[in-house]
Amino acid sequence: MRVLKENLQVERPFGMGQALARAEGTLMLPGNERDVNILYKTATLEILGAETQAGRVVTDAAVHFLILYLDSEGRVQAIEAETTLNAAVEIENANSKMRPSVWGYIEGVNAVESGGRLSVRADIALEAQLIEEKTLQTVANVEEAGSVARRDARTVALTRAGGGRQRVLLSESFPLAQEEGARVLFTGAKATVGNAVIGAGSVTLDGNVRVEVAMASAAAPYYVKEFSLPFSMNVEVPGARYGMDLLTSAETRELIAEAVQGESENSLRIECILQAGAEAFSQTEYSALEDIFSADNRIIEAKNAEQEFVGGIRAFSQSLNLNHPIEIPGFRGSVLAVLARPIATSFEIEGGELVSEGIIEATVLYGDGFGVSAHAEEIPFRYTFPNIDWGGAYALGVYSAQGILMGGDRVELQLGLQLNFTQLESSRLSFVEDVQEGEGSFSRAAGVLLYYPAQDEDIWQVAKRFHLQPDELQGLNGGEEGPLVIYNKATEF
Repeated sequence: MRVLKENLQVERPFGMGQALARAEGTLMLPGNERDVNILYKTATLEILGAETQAGRVVTDAAVHFLILYLDSEGRVQAIEAETTLNAAVEIENANSKMRPSVWGYIEGVNAVESGGRLSVRADIALEAQLIEEKTLQTVANVEEAGSVARRDARTVALTRAGGGRQRVLLSESFPLAQEEGARVLFTGAKATVGNAVIGAGSVTLDGNVRVEVAMASAAAPYYVKEFSLPFSMNVEVPGARYGMDLLTSAETRELIAEAVQGESENSLRIECILQAGAEAFSQTEYSALEDIFSADNRIIEAKNAEQEFVGGIRAFSQSLNLNHPIEIPGFRGSVLAVLARPIATSFEIEGGELVSEGIIEATVLYGDGFGVSAHAEEIPFRYTFPNIDWGGAYALGVYSAQGILMGGDRVELQLGLQLNFTQLESSRLSFVEDVQEGEGSFSRAAGVLLYYPAQDEDIWQVAKRFHLQPDELQGLNGGEEGPLVIYNKATEF
C-alpha cells in the first residue's frame, strides 16, 4: 500500500490577548493662564506599529489629547497635546513568525490644571490578535490498497497576499463669512473610503474626508462648521490582483485649519496628511480526503484530524441612534454644542452575537447670557449584533451629537453612533493526515442480514462498519427508513 500526501497552506487564528496601558503628559497653558475652568476633555488613540515577540505583542501608539477650557476673560479656548507609549499584550506561546493585529480604545481621560500647568492622563484598553501560517499535511490518495471507499471534503482558505500604505497631502480653501474675531479652536476629521478598485499590484481608493472645525467669534462663543475634502489615490500592494478580497483604511494626520483674512473676503484653509492602506487576500479552494476505509477484507486505519482556519474576512459599519433626555439644573440658555465619546466600552461574543455595552460621556456646552458653561452626563448603552461567532477588531464612535430643548431645564441628547467591525470568518476542515494498513483481515459470513442503524448513524458509517461500498449499500436499500439490508458475499481466504 502506498500513501500519497500533499501540503495545504492555511492561516489560522492563534490567540488573542488584552492589556491595559496609560499615557500621561504635562504642558503649560498659553498666556500665563491659571485657575481655568475645564469644560471638556477627550483623547484619541493611534496605533503606530506592532511586533510579535516571544510570548507577547509589543505595540507603539500615540495618544492625542484635546482640552476645552474657559480663560480668564470667559472665552472658550482649546489646547491639544500628544504623547506616545510602548505597551505589551501577553499571548502565551506567541513567536516572531506570527502576524499581529492590534487595536484599542480610550477608557478614561483626566485633565487637571494647577498653577498654569495642565496634567493629562488617558487609560487605554488594548487588544491583540495573532495569525499563524500553518502547513497541513493531508493524504491525497492511497494506492495498492484493494477496494476502498473514500470521501472528500471541499473548503476555502483565505491567505494574505500583501499590503501597502500611501500618504498624500490634501489642501483646500473655503470661503468664510465676515465674522469679527473669528478664530479656530480645534479641528476633527473622519476619512471614509467610498470605493476601492484592485488591479495588478495596486489598489485605487476614492473617498472623502469630513472635517469639522470648531470656531469662536465675537458674536458666538462656540460653533462648528463642516467641510468636505474628496480624494483619489493609488496604493501599491505587492501581490494584489483582480478578484481578491480587500480591506482598506484611511486616517488623517497633521490636520490644520486656519482662518485667513482677505481684502474682499475671508477664507478658511484646511490642510491634512491622508494616510490610506489596503490589504489584499486571496481565496484558495481545497479538496482534501476526509475519510477512507477498506471495502474488502483488508484492514485500513485512517488517522483523522480537524483544523480551524481563516476562511474569509468581513468588514462592515453599522449606524445606531441613541436618544437620551437629561436635566441641567438651572439651565435657561441655549445649547452651543454637544461633545460625546464612548468610555468603558466592552465587546463580548455571546451565543453567536456580538454584545457591545458601556457608557457614552456627553458634555453639553451652553450659553446662559453670562458666559459659557458645561454639563457632563454619562449615558449607559447595550447593543447586540447577530451572526458573529469569532472575535475581531471593533471601534465604536460618535459621529453626530446634538441637544434639543424640551422646555425648562430638560434637554434631549440625540447621538449618532457608528460601529466599525472587521471579522475573520472561520472555516473548519476534517481531513485524513495518515493511513496505515492494520494487522489481520476482516471476516464476514455469506448471507443477508437486517441491520438497525443507531440514531446518529448514516449510510457511510454503516458501510464502513461492514466494509461495503456506500453507493452499493445505498442502491440496495434506496435510502428508505427502517432496517438496512446487508448483503455479504463469502469472504475468500
